[in-house]
Amino acid sequence: MDEEDGQEDDDDDELFLKLPRDSEEEECQLPITLNRDSALEDERLPLTLPKSCESSLEVFLSSDQVALNSVLTNILSKFSELDADGSGAITMDELASHWLAAATEVCKRPLSDSEKELIGGSVQRAFDVMDVEQDGKINKHEWLHTALLDMHPPGPVATEIITQKLRDSDTPDIVSTLVYTWLSADEMVCGIVTRQMLSINPCGDAELLDVMNSTGSDSITYAEFVANVLRLTFRPVELYYYDLSKSFASVLSPILLGQYEDGIWHTSVGVFGQELYFFGYILTCYPGQSAFGQPRKSVQLGYTLRTVEELNAEIKRVYFDYRPDLYDAFDHNCNDLSNHMVQFLLGRSIPDSVRLMSERLKSSSLVKVLRPLLN
Repeated sequence: MDEEDGQEDDDDDELFLKLPRDSEEEECQLPITLNRDSALEDERLPLTLPKSCESSLEVFLSSDQVALNSVLTNILSKFSELDADGSGAITMDELASHWLAAATEVCKRPLSDSEKELIGGSVQRAFDVMDVEQDGKINKHEWLHTALLDMHPPGPVATEIITQKLRDSDTPDIVSTLVYTWLSADEMVCGIVTRQMLSINPCGDAELLDVMNSTGSDSITYAEFVANVLRLTFRPVELYYYDLSKSFASVLSPILLGQYEDGIWHTSVGVFGQELYFFGYILTCYPGQSAFGQPRKSVQLGYTLRTVEELNAEIKRVYFDYRPDLYDAFDHNCNDLSNHMVQFLLGRSIPDSVRLMSERLKSSSLVKVLRPLLN
């Protein structure tokens, strides 16, 4: 198929952002052509959940099978410990009291007001995530749901998206049903299920096998299972490293800069099969096809549940914050854009070795002299 025909077939799968420039009244097309997330259109999803309800989970949790599992026993014991009044739910006051008591025990002294305020903020954020049903308390299945997610954490952004999707769902008792379905297969309560585990477990639910078949994976975490049911797709996020010194930094940096640097890094973000980077403006290309050539190395930072549409909206929002007249080789550069986009996609920063490189270099007398030329 020639390039022209391929372009014609792909027109429906491409998003084109258009923004008015400050100096022009008419709109001009930005160089953003990220593909839509076609998996969201997959008619096989969402999976049909088993017709069970909260009572099914309660029966399961009271069975002999659970009593023999130390991990699940510990999770439930901690729930009972925090449920001070025995109501079957944890309030924010109960969670705060437990955290304050634990912090006091660790510090072996009374906490200051600022420390109490800091812990109070952490309690509020944690409670908001765990209280999926937003009824002002954490019930047992919400507690188990949180514990299973934390065994293989999907990251703060993905957790937030999963929580919001669960809140928006019309499926009755969806959290209870998801936990029950998972625990029926995850006998070891390790937060991950493999094909082999399902093959030897007669209680293993076919729903989990369906998810693995749809993703082509031999294993699945609880977060991946929940995301798949909610018609969400995890996409890998990578950081590409380009050494602007062409490997000379590793040899000459101690002499010229007074400190060792493995490379003078330009970075970009790989996501949705494209590479996103700052080069005068925010640009995209297929991985390894930018003006910087092939990356020296790449690091997978995690998996995002953001969609292409959401990423395009964020690019549109910050587009004019990244332009030639605002570029600074040390204070507003390609690594700052990479860090911003990774924060948006994953809720974490890029590695400090890159993120803090500018601060390290600025302390060099040579860089102080050359800085005006670099900009």
